[in-house]
Amino acid sequence: MLGIIISILAGAAISGIVFRDHGPIWGIIIFILGFMISQIVIIFTLRKKITTLQAGIQNILLESQKQCNVQIANFQRRPPASQQAAYAQLEKIQRAGVEKALEAMDCFKSYYKWNMLLNRQLNGMRVHLYYQIKEFKQVDKLLPYTIAFDAQTMAITLVRKYKNKDKDFDKYFEKKSLRLKGDQRAFFACVYAWLKLQNQSKEGLQAAIAALVAAKKVSEKDEFKNYLID
Repeated sequence: MLGIIISILAGAAISGIVFRDHGPIWGIIIFILGFMISQIVIIFTLRKKITTLQAGIQNILLESQKQCNVQIANFQRRPPASQQAAYAQLEKIQRAGVEKALEAMDCFKSYYKWNMLLNRQLNGMRVHLYYQIKEFKQVDKLLPYTIAFDAQTMAITLVRKYKNKDKDFDKYFEKKSLRLKGDQRAFFACVYAWLKLQNQSKEGLQAAIAALVAAKKVSEKDEFKNYLID
């Protein structure tokens, strides 16, 4: 929002001078050009800064994954007391990394005033992170304020709708499926089919089969096609 205001003011300032010397037509043209150029500069500058911050978040998560890999290697050399203990230790490392990444995401707050949709876009990342550490209350809290462009975020939303017994569950799948293509759509259909099978009903089985058949038609991977039913 702030970027738009600055662009309008910049365009108005330049066009005011041109309007005085060359008339209204040139004034309007220069206003439009000034607005567009300043918007491009602001958008690219903002994108560069945000990309840098996102890279920092990814580095935190990668470091957490490296720590997990080191711990797994240690387990192979010296097996833990039990698989449950090993899993708990790896989960602790992952949670610490995710919590650190979530905390680091506060650095984006100063940029919300420049882009009204930035917070909603970042909420998609937060949803994935909270889902990894099974903080489902936080996931449910953020989903209404998240822009879901990818199949993974849509799948998380679908799972939460199923878990919360949302009446909009089937309609959400049908609506979002139309926005996805290829393997993204196939993946989304497989998640839906798996959830429908949890009901252990004839209706759920039929819906699951229909979803899998549709997934096979849009999938681009031979492995996926070979194992899906007709």
